Amino acid sequence: SCHTIVPLTDLILAPLQVAEVSVVGADDETRGQVVCALIRLRPDANGEHNPEPRVMTKDSSASNGLEWLQTWLGERVAQYKVPSRMLEVDDIPKNAMGKVNKKAIAADYFG
Repeated sequence: SCHTIVPLTDLILAPLQVAEVSVVGADDETRGQVVCALIRLRPDANGEHNPEPRVMTKDSSASNGLEWLQTWLGERVAQYKVPSRMLEVDDIPKNAMGKVNKKAIAADYFG
């Protein structure tokens, strides 16, 4: 059988609640580099919208609103592909040309 390989970014965008995403690699002291995701949810995603950024890590037991997405991804991709850190933001940073600024995201949000 043939399996279609779906980029992680496209998979994260699959749930209707997710409006925009940027997946970046960030330095990690123990693992070298880890997968991280900056996520903008639709304002009506959960009936309300909290403008405060919320960070979630795999080790976090705190409820922060993105656990459902990590669980959903974990059911669809290998565990090492699930972002170790996920952060909800109101806007994903872009450069003057309107392209996602991955270097700034990695440094400013996950550095």
